[in-house]
Amino acid sequence: MDELVPMLTELIDKIDVSPELMMHLAQQLGELVSVYLRKVPFLGKAENVECLIKPLEMIISHDDSTVREKAVVSMKKVGE
Repeated sequence: MDELVPMLTELIDKIDVSPELMMHLAQQLGELVSVYLRKVPFLGKAENVECLIKPLEMIISHDDSTVREKAVVSMKKVGE
């Protein structure tokens, strides 16, 4: 996670032109949280879930409303 999330955060600016890719990324970030909530230690400690906030905030600011909606759903999972 130490390398994955910073890399994804950096890539968000580069894929911003593709709403479909942004929507898929938002969904997958939410899946990481779902996996963690099912007690699969993929993210490690509970504090690591917070690292998903920054990339999701960036996606929430996207122009496409469908992309924003998917990111908000994933952000709510982080908030749980």
